[in-house]
Amino acid sequence: ATRGGQLDSSRLTDQPCRPAPMDTSSSFATDQDARIARLEARLAQLEDIQGAPRVSRCKRRATLLLPWAALPRSEQPRRVQISEARRVTTKSARDASVRMEPPKLSERITSFLDIEKPSGPEGSASIFSSAVNLANTVLGTGILALPRSLSFAGFVPGFALIVGSALVNTLTNVYISDAAISCGWPASFRKLSDKAGGSFFSVLVDCSCVVSTLGTGISYAIVAANGLSRGVPLSFGVHLAPLPPFSWVGLDEHLAWVAVVTAIITPLSLLRSLDALRLTSLIAVAILLAITLLVVLYALPEDMVGDNFDACPTDGSANEKSCPPGEASYFTTMSGVLDALPALAMAYACQISTPTLWNEMYQPTRGRMLLLYLYALGGAMALYLLVGGFGYSTFGSRVLSNILSSYPAS
Repeated sequence: ATRGGQLDSSRLTDQPCRPAPMDTSSSFATDQDARIARLEARLAQLEDIQGAPRVSRCKRRATLLLPWAALPRSEQPRRVQISEARRVTTKSARDASVRMEPPKLSERITSFLDIEKPSGPEGSASIFSSAVNLANTVLGTGILALPRSLSFAGFVPGFALIVGSALVNTLTNVYISDAAISCGWPASFRKLSDKAGGSFFSVLVDCSCVVSTLGTGISYAIVAANGLSRGVPLSFGVHLAPLPPFSWVGLDEHLAWVAVVTAIITPLSLLRSLDALRLTSLIAVAILLAITLLVVLYALPEDMVGDNFDACPTDGSANEKSCPPGEASYFTTMSGVLDALPALAMAYACQISTPTLWNEMYQPTRGRMLLLYLYALGGAMALYLLVGGFGYSTFGSRVLSNILSSYPAS
């Protein structure tokens, strides 16, 4: 009840207290009563010194027996926080199952499309919305470089690294969400790092998050600008460089598209809620699914898909750097596997979003969080295996770092 020698009587509740009767015949009860009496005498002295209003013996006894009950939740012992979080989560899940009926499919679609409101019940995010956002974080533009990574390692070591990295990253996300329970809501990497290593360690974690997100944003801008600067003029005959304001500052076609992409993604990165990005994430995942389908179609035999999906046509539109295709190997060298290891190990980097997803998701129990990771990372692993395997089999060792650049300019 005292902090820094000052009495904080505001933490003593006014609710009536009836503690359970103790066995006064035992020596333990006698020692406990003696200890309480000494503490009560000290508390009375502090009340006289501070001039604070006296409280009843029952209220003082409850505070002395359970000293953490009067503290804020963030200052309570970790074991009390964990048990309380599990009790509240379990109770809310049990009550929700009794009170609420499962929403209909039409209601789920409507709540998902209305970005002005949370996608889940009780102002939280649904598991589908969280899975789409996490899948978008996992996939990104790195999926376009997987065929090149497999050309270093070969089919067998490359597939083994893709599957093994998925399992390791799933386990890492489970550990982070479990740690979020001990820190309490709202969870963040600053709170986790403060608990683990102090304020200096939290600064290092914040710096690493900034570097990671900055690199992701730059890679998105580069890949999007490369694709748009080639695809838009070819498809629609529109060139940005001669148009104002790009012509005023002398930007070329590529830098003009970099400016356009930056202007689009900057306001999207300033939203307060990750759940509000669910439609943007769904569009991004749909684009990656279309790219995966394109890679698969170009890898199939010509008698199955026709002449429209010839990766190395003879009409002059083929990429000379990738055509004719090189040799695809099941195994390469150990140095090649080590070259592919960084890209394949970081292919599932999504841990930076885990505390935010835990804060926003509806009923973030351990089972529901594990289901979320299985949906997002399992789907990403399937796309990685398809794009990496079929892309590498199409162009072999001559595949470029961006698989889209290897295909014909048509």
